[in-house]
Amino acid sequence: WTIADLMSTVDYLYERKDVDPTRIGIVGGVAGGGDYTALAAALDERITLSVPFNFSHKNLVDGWYDYVRSYPGSIADGTTPWLVCAMSAPRHYIMAEEFAWSDTKTEYLDAFKKIYALYGKEDHVDSLHGWAESHATHYNYMHRIPMYTIINKWWGLKLPEKKENEKFLKLKDSHLEI
Repeated sequence: WTIADLMSTVDYLYERKDVDPTRIGIVGGVAGGGDYTALAAALDERITLSVPFNFSHKNLVDGWYDYVRSYPGSIADGTTPWLVCAMSAPRHYIMAEEFAWSDTKTEYLDAFKKIYALYGKEDHVDSLHGWAESHATHYNYMHRIPMYTIINKWWGLKLPEKKENEKFLKLKDSHLEI
């Protein structure tokens, strides 16, 4: 049902006159968000950019610890997170990792690039990662700034590319009152 909700959100965005339907992206953090992001992008071609964090590995996922990751038949069919992400090719894809990069991640990224090369869209895949002890639960600048830079390159936006240029909403106590 969550994927259907995300696709319904895209329906809504398509109805709005102030939304460019060629630039609809989805970003999902850890603990299931990356899973939803990848699956929604694989199933809905209107999503033209996906950034699923920590969902690029080639291990089978059986969902023993998280029902979100229990794709029916995924073990028998060999459906891996990497395969789900590859299904969104040749649309824009950022292979995002919460923590530091590894040689295995480089292998996975190279495999994505080969898929995108089949479409002549090698420039539609990129990557970002955090540090050894970073977390993407709050999209710290180490994740946001590289993501903004890539999206600016692809979509011609002007998102901040330096931490110093970011502007944050400062909530007042009155914003939190009911």
